[in-house]
Amino acid sequence: MADREFVLSVEEVAFAMSAAGSEDVAGGFLLALLGEREQAEVDGRLYAAAHSLMARGLLQVNMQTGEKHLEPSLAEIVGGMARNNLSLRCSRTTQAGEDVSTFFIASPGIIQHTLRDEVVSRLILLPDLAALSERCAIFFDLQANGDSESMESEGILSAALLDEITGAGDDVRLETVMAMLEAAGFPAVTAGLLATDLLTAKYRGSVLRIAQTDGRANVEQGILLLKGAERLWLMVLLADDPGSLSVMRGNAPRFVSLLATLLRQDEKQTGETQDA
Repeated sequence: MADREFVLSVEEVAFAMSAAGSEDVAGGFLLALLGEREQAEVDGRLYAAAHSLMARGLLQVNMQTGEKHLEPSLAEIVGGMARNNLSLRCSRTTQAGEDVSTFFIASPGIIQHTLRDEVVSRLILLPDLAALSERCAIFFDLQANGDSESMESEGILSAALLDEITGAGDDVRLETVMAMLEAAGFPAVTAGLLATDLLTAKYRGSVLRIAQTDGRANVEQGILLLKGAERLWLMVLLADDPGSLSVMRGNAPRFVSLLATLLRQDEKQTGETQDA
């Protein structure tokens, strides 16, 4: 199945969700992206979105009965977004701001939702977990080289210490951070490399596995990424100690391997047989 793609405004996505029968989810989607707005403004935005979808041939409305029919592929995508019980939220933060791409695990495929400039939604229906892994690696600008055989941890870093280092500001000295990492048990060489990349990161990223339980989103597991000028670090949240991270040197194959571990039980749930 080829990837199917739509580029819509966030209001068009919300209206499409509502037209597909998920009004509550549509309202939450719009609230999360636009914040609290006057109801009259929201209604006006959705009215304009409906006209835009109709003009583009993505929505048909029976003017006598009010019955709405979405273009089938779009209905499939927004329906999957609304019905999913599991998603992966990928975030990449640079000096220019934050980019977010969310993968909704749904039947019959996987929906990737990427938000651009806070108002434009790019929706892609992916065929399987292998396509998810490929697009997730692309999102983090990871080149397909290196090996995934060695997944040895370089050390354990507490989330509290990571927050302390990243929140220390521009005035913190490299030697200070190195000392903090050595005190946490990292070898001197590793502490020096990791400290350098923490202070001069090209980006910081995360992949969070989010499960919907009784209408609430729960973060179950995750991977943090740190991209320096020459190195990539992968930090895995420990299942038995959520406040700690196992730190390892990374590349694209190792990232994909960790991603597969994050998704492995979901291959059974979605009927997938192909490795991510």
